[in-house]
Amino acid sequence: MKYEADHALQVAMQMEKLGKSFYETLASCCDNKKVAQLAASLATAEEQHLESFEQMRQKLPAAERGPRMTEEDQYRTAAEIRGQILPTVADIRKMAMGSDAVATIDIAIKMERDAVLYYTKMAATVGGSDLTVMNKIIDAERSHVEVLQKHRMGLL
Repeated sequence: MKYEADHALQVAMQMEKLGKSFYETLASCCDNKKVAQLAASLATAEEQHLESFEQMRQKLPAAERGPRMTEEDQYRTAAEIRGQILPTVADIRKMAMGSDAVATIDIAIKMERDAVLYYTKMAATVGGSDLTVMNKIIDAERSHVEVLQKHRMGLL
């Protein structure tokens, strides 16, 4: 039995947890008040996405729902996400303490675009209801790109 949608949702939940942590960290130490407020808002949105993905997973038919990821799987997935998508801790510190709000937003946009690309590649391997789930995940990530781009334009 294949669990593509289930696996994708579990990976998405890991990504949302890491994204929430990223935005909370940025919000708590950012020198630019507008960027800090935006980051706090995006942390809340990540939490909402996490809840949505959990609900989507619970709605999967039992035959399409696999076991929860083990701690080892979660660690491996988180490491992969950190390596491919999330900025490094050093980059987050630079962003938070830097005075260039546009550059900070650009790094967040890149992170969100990389997430969209990651899920798009994953979606290319599935079909049917799994593809529907993947498209919902991709849409959630694209919404963050749009919010960030809108705020970036407001800073110029």
